[in-house]
Amino acid sequence: MALPSVSVSTQLAAHFRTHWSPRFRLDTSEAGKIFPLFDEGEGEAMENGLYIRKVANVTTNKVAGTVALDAEALSYEQDTELSVLVSPQFAYAAMAFSKQTMTRMDEFPKYSAAKRKQFIRSMVATMDLDAGALMDDLSVTVGSGTTNVNKDLLLQAAGELRSSAGREYEPTTGEGTAYFRLHPKQQRYLYGIDAITAANVRGSGTPNVTGILVEAWGINLGITGNIVSSGGTFHNPLFLKGAFARAYNAEPQIIKEQWNGLAMLIIGFCEYGMVEIYDNFATDLMTSTA
Repeated sequence: MALPSVSVSTQLAAHFRTHWSPRFRLDTSEAGKIFPLFDEGEGEAMENGLYIRKVANVTTNKVAGTVALDAEALSYEQDTELSVLVSPQFAYAAMAFSKQTMTRMDEFPKYSAAKRKQFIRSMVATMDLDAGALMDDLSVTVGSGTTNVNKDLLLQAAGELRSSAGREYEPTTGEGTAYFRLHPKQQRYLYGIDAITAANVRGSGTPNVTGILVEAWGINLGITGNIVSSGGTFHNPLFLKGAFARAYNAEPQIIKEQWNGLAMLIIGFCEYGMVEIYDNFATDLMTSTA
């Protein structure tokens, strides 16, 4: 005999409650893995622009024998005063909330706090993308852009950096730290280099057990999606801190809440600049995007 029932879709529907999770989860974005490693502009606000001053190398001239040279016979250096300009870039993120939204949403303070975090994250990711874009113009390159990262390419890049950076980078004595940033699509090939993961080569820790890569051959390793790509090629940089500079008029921040009629405005902004200082302090290790 069929038993009488009360249908969930009819009579009992009004008695079922739907719950919302108490926590607001944040969509992901890329962290700042490139620009924080740049040299800072001596803490100066750049205002309409910051000139970073450089002093060029000079040439030492040798004299044969005991020839006496007067002032007119000497070779003099010219145009040794150099500079690069950091220009400001303004960026912002904004959102407006109606008063009705706020009065009807008991957890609005938690929601707006989560939005503020996302504003900061977004601006940091934008800045890091700008930093990655600087790598496309490096003059020292290794790789054809059609292969994946491997031991030989990484060692070649380190050798090119040592050759071009001179005294600023001497890994055998610990002079200068080189930073290598690689696109996540190339991560498996980096982790597949046995010479990097082997503890006896790295000389510290137990990477064969943990699988964690932090340094190899004196190079700081990092993975980031903010690597620029063009024409099927990733431009993965190996660089010294002094290769690039960053400066601010305003670091990423949130303006105090303000009202426009019945709308509350949340606005985040930053004004920053990035520039290449020494092209010879960086190497572009080009790999495939496949």
